[in-house]
Amino acid sequence: MEFKKQPFDNITPPLPSPTRGGTLLSYIGYLQRNTVHGQSMEPLLHNGDIVFSKKTTTFNVGDIVIAKHPFQNKEIIKQIAKITGEKIELRGLNNDESEDSRVYGSVAKKDVLRIVVAKK
Repeated sequence: MEFKKQPFDNITPPLPSPTRGGTLLSYIGYLQRNTVHGQSMEPLLHNGDIVFSKKTTTFNVGDIVIAKHPFQNKEIIKQIAKITGEKIELRGLNNDESEDSRVYGSVAKKDVLRIVVAKK
């Protein structure tokens, strides 16, 4: 699943909806708004959904994150399945539609850019 920028075990609880304050924060640079493209994160996120993310360097297993794709010039959204030192294993929730760490291996922690904090 990839994004187009605009400015657990297996299932994560639903993401909160942004408040008006959350929308305001996206305009001042605290949150970034992204549109979901693809089906790899269904049933939690669907093609066309809007999510908000923030920069962080602290991640936990189960977090939904936006990362650099290891071989293509694009960003992807996945769930953290495992953290080993500076490597993070990413998985989609829809195994039939997801290209993730099962295909390209773990990604460097520095390539995990933001954590998804809300869904519109």
